[in-house]
Amino acid sequence: MKLRNPQWRFFLGQALLNGGVFALIMTLFDLAAGDPVLVWKVLFYFLFFGLLMGYFYLAQTRAELRRLGISPDSPEAWKTHHRRTIVSTVAPAALRRMLEAEKWVRKIREEGEGIRLTTRPTARGWGERVELSVESLPDGSYRYELSSRPRLFPTMVDFGKNLENLQRLEAMLKAPQPQPN
Repeated sequence: MKLRNPQWRFFLGQALLNGGVFALIMTLFDLAAGDPVLVWKVLFYFLFFGLLMGYFYLAQTRAELRRLGISPDSPEAWKTHHRRTIVSTVAPAALRRMLEAEKWVRKIREEGEGIRLTTRPTARGWGERVELSVESLPDGSYRYELSSRPRLFPTMVDFGKNLENLQRLEAMLKAPQPQPN
């Protein structure tokens, strides 16, 4: 069944949301102008704009996922809240210094055994909340539990931004560290 495919669900969700809002606004404009509400006109607004915007968001998200090297056919790619676990030799203090040098990071706070950061707003969203919990392992390495999600709860489209955040963090944690002399 096609509705089990996350891309179809994404497309239909965007079509219904955008088409419904546009049809409602245009109907309110008609009422304010004193025009009668015509059912065919409301359905046209709903279907035309909804399908157009649903397709636009689907195509844009697929292009962003491909740009990030992620297969659009993966169900994980269509979520807005992503998690990963990474084992690294990078100490939390060194990671914090690396994060402070990054332009995409807006604010960093230490919370208990982890770090919480927010990213700057971009054209793709209002920013994200990234959480890193750290666990020290017996061999001297660290286990990082990474989580990235949109700052605003009702966000339905992130254009792969949260996956990109996790890829950036993973690259930092897997990069070779210079050895002190």
